[in-house]
Amino acid sequence: MGTFNYKARDEEGKQIEGKIEAKDEASAISLLQDQKLFITSLSKTTGIKTFSGFSSFFNKVPLKEKIMFTTQMAVMVKSGLPILEAVKTVEAQTQNKNMSRVLDEVIKDISSGLSFSKALSKHPEVFNETYVKILESGEKSGRLDKVLLKLSKDLDKDYDLVGKIRSALMYPAFILIVLIVVMIVVLVYVIPQLKTIFNDVGVQLPLLTRMIVAISDFMVKFWWLLLIIIIIFVILLRRYLKTDKGSYAFDKLKLKTPVLKQVMLNIYMSRFTRTLSSLVSAGIPMIDVLNTTKGVIGSSVFEKEVEKIIVQVESGSSVSKAMKDSPYFPPVVTSLVAVGEKSGKTDYILKNLSRFLEKEVDNTVRNLTSLLEPVIMVVLGVGIAIVIISVIMPIYGLVQVIQ
Repeated sequence: MGTFNYKARDEEGKQIEGKIEAKDEASAISLLQDQKLFITSLSKTTGIKTFSGFSSFFNKVPLKEKIMFTTQMAVMVKSGLPILEAVKTVEAQTQNKNMSRVLDEVIKDISSGLSFSKALSKHPEVFNETYVKILESGEKSGRLDKVLLKLSKDLDKDYDLVGKIRSALMYPAFILIVLIVVMIVVLVYVIPQLKTIFNDVGVQLPLLTRMIVAISDFMVKFWWLLLIIIIIFVILLRRYLKTDKGSYAFDKLKLKTPVLKQVMLNIYMSRFTRTLSSLVSAGIPMIDVLNTTKGVIGSSVFEKEVEKIIVQVESGSSVSKAMKDSPYFPPVVTSLVAVGEKSGKTDYILKNLSRFLEKEVDNTVRNLTSLLEPVIMVVLGVGIAIVIISVIMPIYGLVQVIQ
């Protein structure tokens, strides 16, 4: 994602300037054209990426705020309150400054004549393409309250899922941090003291101990250099992962890693089927549905796979047949999509499939800690064993010398 500065004219010829978040220049142009704007100038924002990263972090709107906004809007729209008044009411109650700022701009755009969905589409960093398209379908069908309520439930599912994954990974992360801290303490404080004793006595240190001592000496003398190396490595890694090549490689790695593979596959398929179901039931053409869905799966690998499916569908193939040609879509998904296409109940079948996959994700995430425990114990055991052996072996040699 990048930030683009634009200058454009609306349908009335009024000059408009602003910023828009988009994956690339083509996406930015498409988003602006969807708002019926005539673009006169478009350029990518330049500047120090580190500071822009901090800016986007501090300006981020939490998912919970988005869920509250959607739920409150659904209740107020159902009660018959006009859209503008409903947004003003939510904005007045919102305590998050970033969300309040976004809603303030939305209110201005609605007041100037933009529809609710078009006003929200100007803030893709908060309201993604799927959210806007489903909302737009609700406006056209006159079922905006029901669409908002469904969006709220879908967002709530994503929020719960992220929370469960974080909870499951807290224990392994804690153990790993403790192991790293213990190793640093041993290398920086314990090993140097033992080294002094061994040097005074003149004991020949084993190879493993000499290696540990060398690492210890480097950390004590050049800790600042090590810190610089780590910082540079993290910055370069983050930049690499933001590139198309890096993002694709990392997403592919997640789909090949044992234990993690099945969890991520179920998460991606749950998002895919749920989004597909919502857009199909909204009456959106299949090509548009697939184009929108590819950006919300959360995986560069599946994004490219969906792009291949789109090409085949445009050539006359069915979605299920195109999915079968991909090595990443599970047979259960492709089979049920085929059933949905034949029966004309694709949205209903996908909705139920999404629920099944969500339960599978819940079960896998619930057992994630127990699945990772053997790996954690092995890593912990190997780390402790190396330190103990490197310390005990020279001590044993010291005892031999004393005797």
